[in-house]
Amino acid sequence: MRETAIKQYAEAANWHYGTGRQDLVEATKWCRLAAENGHLEAQRVLGLQVEFGRGVAEDPEEAATRIISHHQPSKAGPPGKFRYFPRRLSGGAQARMYRKYALITGFSVGLGLGGSAVADDVADQVKAIPGGVEDVSIGGTWQDGDRSGAYRIVVTRAGVERVTARLFVQWLAFGETGMATVADSIEIVELGALGVDIVNLATETDADGLSLFIDTLGDAGELGETYEIHVFSPTEYLFGPASN
Repeated sequence: MRETAIKQYAEAANWHYGTGRQDLVEATKWCRLAAENGHLEAQRVLGLQVEFGRGVAEDPEEAATRIISHHQPSKAGPPGKFRYFPRRLSGGAQARMYRKYALITGFSVGLGLGGSAVADDVADQVKAIPGGVEDVSIGGTWQDGDRSGAYRIVVTRAGVERVTARLFVQWLAFGETGMATVADSIEIVELGALGVDIVNLATETDADGLSLFIDTLGDAGELGETYEIHVFSPTEYLFGPASN
């Protein structure tokens, strides 16, 4: 059964990335077969495909079920690393939070584990990611007229005795084939200027844009201030201490 699921997932990747024969309907069909045979990555990716209606009709309930059931985040993580706290989020936002795990480990990166199923240039691009980029996640989705996509959150870290983090927000735009490109990218420079590390981060989206809630680590290793960031566009955002 496991071997069958792996082959089915590889077939899904072939249809998703096929040169001259890309077919998202076929990709989703094979992904569903792999998921039904117990392939966890297929389960996550299928949830994402259903969420955005790629090769299948949109079904928010099925998407949430598939993504959440296989992505229960830990309530605590290793010191100094990204941790996600569901207590900050509403039900809808929590589903979006789980979705970022699917995007990270789905077709965009996770299929690299499948070897030849993914084009070499994708593997080369992943290999070229700087070592200082420690955390990459999806913070929710956006819609601007006919354009839609997802917010990608990037955290870099540097330092030894004192670790400091920088925070970036990117707008990923989905094309007609479902492939994503970086439409815009900004740094939250106020956070970088504080010279602190990020220990907890949660996100929520609405019609106005993206909200981030960030817990920081102080110089002495104690829990520092919590900040809110509300991003409205690539040229406009608000940064300040958390209101509660």
